Amino acid sequence: MARTAYRYGSIDQIDARMLYQLLRLRIQVFVVERQMPRMELDDIDVNDKTVHLWAERSGEVVAGLRLHEQDDGAFRVSRLCTALEARGQGLATKLMQHAITMAKRREVVVDAPIRTRGFFERLGFRQEGEKFVKDGMPHVELRL
Repeated sequence: MARTAYRYGSIDQIDARMLYQLLRLRIQVFVVERQMPRMELDDIDVNDKTVHLWAERSGEVVAGLRLHEQDDGAFRVSRLCTALEARGQGLATKLMQHAITMAKRREVVVDAPIRTRGFFERLGFRQEGEKFVKDGMPHVELRL
């Protein structure tokens, strides 16, 4: 198996090829696989307070997330995804660990589909509030 490199950058720091791959992966996972009828790209992607993190192998993006500093100082993780062929290899866990480190001991928040709550709880996140529906799926807000 090829070595995995973990990288990060703001929208202005990511070269066009990597950005294309990162966004293509998100569309593949969220729009195609999960059939979420939404516009995948939004203003958070280009916000000055957003950092994109990704894992790449042999020059190909295989997992990614974005980390956005909110107005209250907490960091919100969103768009965590892994390519189908790379799932089950710990890439999402490693990306989350990098995101938590980048948050520098500040609160980290994620809106997670209920079926993924256990993944985040293993990283130390705890549910806050009641479940809610987002993109047609039941979610919970989790905080670390």
